[in-house]
Amino acid sequence: MDEFSKKDGGLELFNEVDHIQKKPKLVDSVDLIQYDDFAKQDGVLDPSLFIIISGGEKRERDYFDFFKKYSKNFPRIEVEFICEDSKGRKGLDVLSLVTRAHEIKDIKKESIGDDIIDTINIVTDVDDFYPQIKEKLSECKKNNLNLIISNPCFEIWLYYSCNENMPNYILPKDKSKISKSLKVHLNEVVSGGVDPRKAPWEIYQANKNSLKNYKEDKTKIPKLFSTQMHVLGSKLYELLKDDIERLKDIQENKKFKMIEEQKKLKRKN
Repeated sequence: MDEFSKKDGGLELFNEVDHIQKKPKLVDSVDLIQYDDFAKQDGVLDPSLFIIISGGEKRERDYFDFFKKYSKNFPRIEVEFICEDSKGRKGLDVLSLVTRAHEIKDIKKESIGDDIIDTINIVTDVDDFYPQIKEKLSECKKNNLNLIISNPCFEIWLYYSCNENMPNYILPKDKSKISKSLKVHLNEVVSGGVDPRKAPWEIYQANKNSLKNYKEDKTKIPKLFSTQMHVLGSKLYELLKDDIERLKDIQENKKFKMIEEQKKLKRKN
């Protein structure tokens, strides 16, 4: 599999795109045990630290907490999620998120020095923040702050974890209600919606589907139903792909054994 790579200011997909199922099934259980043989061994490099600064408090946190929950199984990455400013205020707008990112960058620089570079990612929605995003694009680029934008909201990334094509439904005339309409549509496409605690299992699929449907305007801001989460997702997957695929195989083997045991019990009865 070829890695994601930059091209002409954008991103190009793998040279050979694998077959994509229209509705791949998410892993059923999030209750996998922490397998000790995945733990960090002597001689392994320190994990790459991904700092996620987000205005979202629920779905985004649930999604990124996945990597903390299974941290023993993913020794090559460490994820730190921040959704409040220095005074503990939540629900931050883009201006506040960028300010917080600068503060975190300064704190980390003082604590670990210049020899280790953390990846600082500002995860935000377009929603009503388009003017603020446009204002902060160049500042973030200049200061190596990765501005990861979803249009209209983070749910479009969850959508692409199990859908190959862009959403297709009648949009509300009121643009301020598009985010809510997408969430409703997601619940219709996947019964009960996509659980953000399980969605990371399909990060590879989400990367491919998101990039396939990605479009941006002249200012490099994603158009409707596009997200830049595949930029962050591809970096995460590159570091954990062997571990996450191995865990999925273990889970599938567990389910297969349970099914076989159930069949044996039925034969006896």
